[in-house]
Amino acid sequence: MNADRRITFLLPGDNLSGGVRVTTLLANQLLARGYDVRIAVSTHWRELWDHRTLRPLWSEARHGWLCDFRGPVQRYRDVNSLTFSAGEVVVGVGTYMIYDLVRLDAPDVTKVRYHHGFPANMSAAQRAAWSLPFPTITVSAVHVAELERLSGQPVRAVIPNGIDLRDYHPEPGVARDAIGTIYAVHPNKAPADIVELLR
Repeated sequence: MNADRRITFLLPGDNLSGGVRVTTLLANQLLARGYDVRIAVSTHWRELWDHRTLRPLWSEARHGWLCDFRGPVQRYRDVNSLTFSAGEVVVGVGTYMIYDLVRLDAPDVTKVRYHHGFPANMSAAQRAAWSLPFPTITVSAVHVAELERLSGQPVRAVIPNGIDLRDYHPEPGVARDAIGTIYAVHPNKAPADIVELLR
């Protein structure tokens, strides 16, 4: 396989989030078009989560969207333990994988930021990382101006997280007489805004 057809997606974990779902869909589409694609999953974020909450490592038994990926999945703690080819495209997916793109010591690869949202309260270190001039794609046009202001680079593309109606569909015959939403308490999901909007 040509090195310029190799693509690695870096993910912070495997779960049922939209970021993992859309990455799995994109990676499968690229495989079908003849690209050499893998998904590399950081174990660092899960270790931090499990240590911080002192919860048992129950998530090994759970399956996220990655079970639908038809290519190889590699787990890593240090991104530099992975092997990359010259000309390979390395895509950091989501809010926190920017750090692995910054740490990655592979001068012959193309690093791409796949933006799914900013940290809720951006620190100086996060702002510095987000200001680096990596090629960027984003899931929402709402973020383009801030991404371009921070990085000084034009955003390459806006690719919204599409909805596959085979996965998300109304139950037939159920009367719809209410408004609902998916709610999360993480600050990045703006829980107070969601409550206020519903009120």
